[in-house]
Amino acid sequence: MQSPDWLLPWWDVYAADSDRELRVVLFWAGAELVGVAPLLRRSFRYRGGLRFRRIELLGSDVDENDGVCSEYLGLIALPSWESRVVSALTRQLRRGALGAWDEVVFSALDGTRTQTKLIAASLEESDLTPQIEETTSAPYVTLPDSWDAYPKQLSKSKRWNLKTQLKDFDAWSEGKTAWHEARTEDELEHGKRILADLHETRWRAEGKTGVFSAARFLRFHDRFMKSKQAQGNLELLWLEKAGLPIAALYAFREAGRVYFYQSGRVMDLPDRVRIGSVVVAQAIRRAIERGDREFDLLGGPARYKLAFTQTTRPIVRIRVARPSLVEAMRKAGEAVLHGARRARAWWRASDLPTTPCRGNEE
Repeated sequence: MQSPDWLLPWWDVYAADSDRELRVVLFWAGAELVGVAPLLRRSFRYRGGLRFRRIELLGSDVDENDGVCSEYLGLIALPSWESRVVSALTRQLRRGALGAWDEVVFSALDGTRTQTKLIAASLEESDLTPQIEETTSAPYVTLPDSWDAYPKQLSKSKRWNLKTQLKDFDAWSEGKTAWHEARTEDELEHGKRILADLHETRWRAEGKTGVFSAARFLRFHDRFMKSKQAQGNLELLWLEKAGLPIAALYAFREAGRVYFYQSGRVMDLPDRVRIGSVVVAQAIRRAIERGDREFDLLGGPARYKLAFTQTTRPIVRIRVARPSLVEAMRKAGEAVLHGARRARAWWRASDLPTTPCRGNEE
């Protein structure tokens, strides 16, 4: 998601009709380009209408709730120059070379990367006092050499669940299901419609609207999917039974890693048929057989994701703010809000009857 395949469509789609301004910084060692900081500058409003001039990474989530949930953002640098690129960027921020700002926000960083630690340390050394927050975590699977070896990586209960789910699916499908993959342009258009329809079906069942109803989200992925398909790195699969689509999965590949991005399924199958788990298992199996090294389920430690792995990595956000009246007002507002939440929680707890703990009885 740091690649031009992701960031350029993001800029074209999400910066249009906004006050976002490019602030891309190039770092040179003589005639050699050693680093790029893909940044932008825009206005951001906190509660109470407090307006901040913000510098942030390209691809960062938008405020309108139709964003693409970029993850693993950051600076792009040659490994041997990474520390110096981070330090040079910090100096440029301090001197205002990217324009006046009230806050700098680096969001969706991989908390395990050395670069994330370098950014935090460099800001700290410059007396900018970074605030570091883990916003979510991303489950991932380190792929073994064979599908038979994969279940052995799981706990006993997860291994049993996976085998049971695949067995129940085989019994229900009676050999009448077929997998399809988008390989041509026509198949891509067909697969996108299936994915969008099944995803919306899933969310409408809960009285909600899915992401594929958002026009900007669709425009972005139209472009991104086409670029990944042209590279041979798109994974758009759907499963049919008796000619009818029942599940779909959208992922993409880069440098030996598969990123599971989105899925959809029908809602009227028997309870024992866990079709969502079946399509993820199929994607993991394909990745193993292809020789990929990792299957990343991306941010959000949902229970169904954690059924496939024992490992997660943190996704973090680093923020610094200049001392100012608006920052003081923001802090005061956050303190008041935090106090109000604690008071509500106390009031509700005090209104409940007290009973002895009964463990996990249901």
